[in-house]
Amino acid sequence: MFILHTTTGVSKWCWLFVSTLRFTAVYHPLWHLRQWRLGNRCVPLIFTISAAINAWLLWAVTIDSPFCTTMPFLGSYEANRYLHAAEIVWSYLLPICTTFILDARVMIMNPPRLMAISTIQKSSSCKFDYNAEANLARKEKRKRQDGIWGIRKRNLSHGSEASMKAIGYASCPRYRTPLYHWLAITTLNLILNTPDVLLRLIALFEITSLSELLSRPSITIAARSLYFAQFVVNAIYLTSFVFRRNVRLNRGREMTVTSIKSAEITMKLVEQMNDANVRASGKKRRSKTDTETTTL
Repeated sequence: MFILHTTTGVSKWCWLFVSTLRFTAVYHPLWHLRQWRLGNRCVPLIFTISAAINAWLLWAVTIDSPFCTTMPFLGSYEANRYLHAAEIVWSYLLPICTTFILDARVMIMNPPRLMAISTIQKSSSCKFDYNAEANLARKEKRKRQDGIWGIRKRNLSHGSEASMKAIGYASCPRYRTPLYHWLAITTLNLILNTPDVLLRLIALFEITSLSELLSRPSITIAARSLYFAQFVVNAIYLTSFVFRRNVRLNRGREMTVTSIKSAEITMKLVEQMNDANVRASGKKRRSKTDTETTTL
């Protein structure tokens, strides 16, 4: 019981954590880029709080073959009721409601700076069309000076470009697809958890009008089966989308690093060849001036 309730709370809060990261990527992209180690601090904290809330089950739950029963904790069943209510709020109500609010805001509402950014982009494109020749000449002049810095800038600004794309996440149908997947998984988890939570609330608050549901073994078995099915759904989603995408991103980053290193080596070779040509031309000029002075 302790392991089941703890893992359920950790699962729901991990979904909420990912939803929070998506919200910050859209509304606060710079802060999102700086907090790349946030998961290393939040996940242990979530696990600690969830284990602390459910720790009383280690003393209250006893084995009564073939079932498990809950004994009065601290000498009263009222304490059990309050602790069960706190666990339901922590592992179900709070993360589900917060996740729904954050995802709905990302999907429905536009970020406040989206219109300003689009206006700036339009004005900059107009300015480029007006001064096309000047900009082209300026680019040709700075092409040799940039060198490797241009390659680094294009590769290292990939995260910033992704964040700027994330700002337009809510307005572009192409970038809404991952959000729809996420909402579908969240809704499915909510549906799978709802029957078990409802049965627990009926037993917790002793609702007489619905107490007949608890006496039917088929309903209880179906609710528990849906409860355990959520872990299968989470595993399928993680292995099919999240882990595979991370592997592809890591391969792309390795290729980017390799291209940067090869570009650096190429630029160094070009610089060495230019220096050698300059030195050779300087020696020729010196020898020519020496011969002219000797003839005079």
